[in-house]
Amino acid sequence: MLRLRESNVTPPDKFTYQFPDGHVVLAIGRDEWLEKVKKYATDNQYPIPTVEECEDQLCRRLSGEWCIGGDENSFINTRFTLHDFLRGTKVLGSFVLEGKVVSTETAEARALICSRCFANVRIPGCASCSGMANAVTEIKGAKHTRYDPLLKACGVCHCSNEAQIWIPAEHLAKGVTPEMMEKYKQIPECWKKDALLAL
Repeated sequence: MLRLRESNVTPPDKFTYQFPDGHVVLAIGRDEWLEKVKKYATDNQYPIPTVEECEDQLCRRLSGEWCIGGDENSFINTRFTLHDFLRGTKVLGSFVLEGKVVSTETAEARALICSRCFANVRIPGCASCSGMANAVTEIKGAKHTRYDPLLKACGVCHCSNEAQIWIPAEHLAKGVTPEMMEKYKQIPECWKKDALLAL
């Protein structure tokens, strides 16, 4: 498990922990954060996450400068790059040619998982995420899931979650690298990992 380095500085975007119901606990101080996590778990009858579990989840959204343990595949990176744009274009091009989306039931199940995932993050400058979401919206039409307002982008592949939940796995596979698969494998419940491994 990843652990925070000793520091008296608040990490970027504060100390955060996301519960399975999608609720995110935020705090400026470490002790306050752990107390809030404990209180929310107790109030909602969840098992109380250990300090190690809280730090591990937080560290996966940070980087090696903030945390110890793991390797480069242990962290997600929220910086959007030209490489991300090119991969997204490849996936989108493949998908648009066929123009078929997954069933509403499948998209709903995928959306629920993404909405609860700690890797469901905002990716600054993700213009292609908006483009992809718009293209998928044109193909899927008026279909939506009840979790759409909670969906952001995937911290592993930098794809719009609102868009990718509708895309069949064979198209998504065109934009996934071996390094991404290693990161997906470290996320306990990930529909994309399962769908790609089933191909």
